Amino acid sequence: MTRRRVALRAVVAAGLAVVGAAAATAAAKLGGDATGAAGAESGGAVATGSHNGDGPHAHLPLLELERRDLAARIAAAPHGEPVQFELSEWVAAMKNYHVELSSHELDVLSRGGTTEEVAAGLEEVRLAGKASVRAVAPPLTSGLCTTDYRTRKEAGDMWPGERWAWTQAMLGLHQLQGANGRTVFEQLVELHSVNAAQAHGSVQFLPWHFFYLTILETALRAIDPYVTLPYWAWSRDAVAPYNAPIWEDWFLGKTVSGQCIQTGPFVNFTTNIPVNHCVLRGFTSGPAPTGSMDFALEDETTVNALVADANLTFAEWAGTWEITHGGPHLAVGGATVRGDMWRVSRSPNDPVFFLHHAYVEKVWRDRQAAQGASYSGTHRGTPVSVSDRLVPFDLPVWRAVWDRCVWYRPTTRSFPGDHRRFLSERKIATPSTRSYMVIREVTMSMQ
Repeated sequence: MTRRRVALRAVVAAGLAVVGAAAATAAAKLGGDATGAAGAESGGAVATGSHNGDGPHAHLPLLELERRDLAARIAAAPHGEPVQFELSEWVAAMKNYHVELSSHELDVLSRGGTTEEVAAGLEEVRLAGKASVRAVAPPLTSGLCTTDYRTRKEAGDMWPGERWAWTQAMLGLHQLQGANGRTVFEQLVELHSVNAAQAHGSVQFLPWHFFYLTILETALRAIDPYVTLPYWAWSRDAVAPYNAPIWEDWFLGKTVSGQCIQTGPFVNFTTNIPVNHCVLRGFTSGPAPTGSMDFALEDETTVNALVADANLTFAEWAGTWEITHGGPHLAVGGATVRGDMWRVSRSPNDPVFFLHHAYVEKVWRDRQAAQGASYSGTHRGTPVSVSDRLVPFDLPVWRAVWDRCVWYRPTTRSFPGDHRRFLSERKIATPSTRSYMVIREVTMSMQ
């Protein structure tokens, strides 16, 4: 048995021991009994019914029951045998976590506002007897997640043990295989590729990727229940992104343009999407003059200014932020090499994709905190609605907008280099000045 397999089993065993010890407490929160919760963790039957009378899985984080089942199967798998896992089953199960809301509740969510304003509006609807009989108990912002809160940290703020656990869980995704021979990691890449049109170029870009990251993080937490997805605050590294701490040996590894990952846990990391190949990056990491990228990233001042812009509707803001998010894709993939991150069809092959998109989501949450959790405006003449459903998850947008299972801790790490001098000397290109180039490059890469 390989060392990676040993590590995977050790992590799962340790995690399940702790989860099992807390089964009674967890069961109380889930509306079940201690025996049922312990049985689910240890490979027993998994309940799929309603909880607290508020609709299917209303008080559970997305895919929580499925996570328990997978964790139990990993722990019970014979030594050296890969665990069979079909991502499509999880995608199909996600619709079971939807709670129908009344038109009055949807009106409150559509108006948006601060958390307090929305909670007050929902309470008013409930007191008037106009809430859905299956609705989550108010306030909705906390009712959607009564267990399994997780906090995502910036990669540079993680403890060494946290970084190691995340990398090992990511590698463990290659230990889970589907009937077609695709590992769960490769199935995740395919899910993004097949749904590229739905996931990009519209206001659904942000909620779609919220659900996508949720699936990835839930699979990681089936391997190790303490793992959360880190984010990379690349705007903080805009002065020298090729020298960012995430490229060190202890995390994503050093890279030479056009070559396999050189060092670290992901050294020579290989996938089969679309064909068997090692993950390629189109830049060289390290300090200048050796390290370099051929595409600039927006800095923190520009990103913060976008968050603070109250003149944009959500649709306008989301479109601008999606354009801006293309920068790291192009910079890491490289204009010459056009590595995995460059192409929409294969960008999740590179583990940095998930850190990048976690930051994209964090900035969205920052926008909600600053401007209210609105989801409004029009896109290409079509009104934007929180009741719009996302393909292939069959979940409404409001479930992503108002999720409160995931929290982002602000980063405290320093800027690389002399950031103050950099800000005073560099002419900052706003997202709009580069929009045509980014859209053109991303469009060309969607093949």
